[in-house]
Amino acid sequence: MNCKNKLKLFLLLFVIFGSPLSYSEQLKNVEYKILESGQYGPYIDSGKQFIVINSASQLKNEFRKYPVNSIPDVDFRKSVVVLINMGAKPSTGYEVDVETIIDNNEKVTITATFSNLGSNCVVAAVMTNPYIFIEVATTKNILFNEHHVIKECE
Repeated sequence: MNCKNKLKLFLLLFVIFGSPLSYSEQLKNVEYKILESGQYGPYIDSGKQFIVINSASQLKNEFRKYPVNSIPDVDFRKSVVVLINMGAKPSTGYEVDVETIIDNNEKVTITATFSNLGSNCVVAAVMTNPYIFIEVATTKNILFNEHHVIKECE
């Protein structure tokens, strides 16, 4: 096979199968750190929130709304802070957590897990508002996904 035909074959295979790197090799886990989390955030009747915080002043404004001890020091040239707020809930038994944070070279996708206890679980009838603040090592655009889980009790 001459060089011209090899090049045509390579281009054809590239078009059919894509990049020599597999899709999973192009995905990277992004480091993050939990700054604060809790069950008793401010009452928010508008439902869940996903907020990307890009500055110290914005972080200070958001942290003032929550029962936290101190405002963390974040280098916003390298990171952002993300607030995931589940919204007001009628009882205990609800949780919000980070499942994955993936960088696909164009954007970062955060998958949040929203969980609650099943119908035969014992919970306290008190208003809650689960939330989590995380520092994410990126300055790229962020997309959010949700994963809902019901934890059954015996």
